[in-house]
Amino acid sequence: MYSVLIISVGILLVSCEGKKYEDAVYTRYQTLVNTTEKRLCYVIETNVGRDTVISDGNDSSSVVFRKKSTIETGFSLAWERWIAEVNVMQETLFNLSDTSKFVPSNKGLSESSENDLIYYRHFSVTENKLSTANNPIMYFNLHFTDSIVDIMHKDYTMLEKFPEYYK
Repeated sequence: MYSVLIISVGILLVSCEGKKYEDAVYTRYQTLVNTTEKRLCYVIETNVGRDTVISDGNDSSSVVFRKKSTIETGFSLAWERWIAEVNVMQETLFNLSDTSKFVPSNKGLSESSENDLIYYRHFSVTENKLSTANNPIMYFNLHFTDSIVDIMHKDYTMLEKFPEYYK
């Protein structure tokens, strides 16, 4: 009984020592690898901002999202130590060559449609060898192939969204 109390007080004293903080940066590279002749526009909205990738065909282009945060270090409970990630909130892939687009549901794999699953199969995710627990560097690559063209839907509003392309 007393040993449990002594251990509890010891843990409390150790965890109440001066808190230390450290900067952390989560870096997410979002790349479109276009293996077709199609001209594409890939719009990515994250919890830290929005950016666009343009591809003219048979090329690859990237955008970078970073989220800086401060984390508590030292002895702390597991749920107190975390890094705020860069999360994609919405993606839209436009095929300018034929006025079609695809918008995945981003509901997670368990609630995804068949077309979402086809889309997600074209992603590869890797971690940079220089990543650390406090500074992860992640690469999310979308490999655009003719399989994705098959799941895209016509959207003639693109004629108004991209007037410079459809002149």
